[in-house]
Amino acid sequence: MEGELGKLVQIAPREVLLTREYLYSLASVLVALELSRRQTAEWVVETLFKGDEDGFILLTGEGHRMFVGDNLFEEIFGDDPDCTSVSDLKDKVANPPKT
Repeated sequence: MEGELGKLVQIAPREVLLTREYLYSLASVLVALELSRRQTAEWVVETLFKGDEDGFILLTGEGHRMFVGDNLFEEIFGDDPDCTSVSDLKDKVANPPKT
């Protein structure tokens, strides 16, 4: 989506991001990267930083601008410095949602 200020990327609303189907899709992508859980976490943060540096404007699911700051890693993985949540997410590929 193009906006007045540049390229807009709107993140889906929380209700969508937390669905089993979305988490399975995300986990599939993360598994395909074949990175360690720490490398995967760093890849997520670097991707967001790169988009910000390249002029992309990130919007939350509610349409508010999301600012990418130096503490992005802590904001995403703050209570999980070992990034075990990445492993938990990747495990969803082994246990896909039942349809």
